[in-house]
Amino acid sequence: MLVAAQDIEVHDTITSEMVTSQSVDEMAAPAAYLSSPEEVIGRIAAMPISHGDLITRRMVERRTPEAGLTFAIEPGMRAVTVALDPVSGVGGFVLPGDHVDVLATFERERVGMTCTILQGGAADGG
Repeated sequence: MLVAAQDIEVHDTITSEMVTSQSVDEMAAPAAYLSSPEEVIGRIAAMPISHGDLITRRMVERRTPEAGLTFAIEPGMRAVTVALDPVSGVGGFVLPGDHVDVLATFERERVGMTCTILQGGAADGG
């Protein structure tokens, strides 16, 4: 059975170094446990997983847009909100643990400028 070889944070992409195989009595194992590294490597942690925890199906998920905005955009790219209304914003897609930039756009003497207020801050869901 697969166990966490280290603490794994929510939204972390699981690598081979993060998991290890361990013999466990199958009668004592939780339902839907995973036993093959291929079932978890490259997936993301759906919840925090502590060192030594048996890994189950509900603990991991595929890297898809349904898992959150973080996985809908390509690595190195950013999502941008252009207008501040409920229809066009990305606010509903940002999940706790995602990293966000906060920018403010001002107009001064007919010249528009955008300033970064916060870069790479962790969203807390509040």
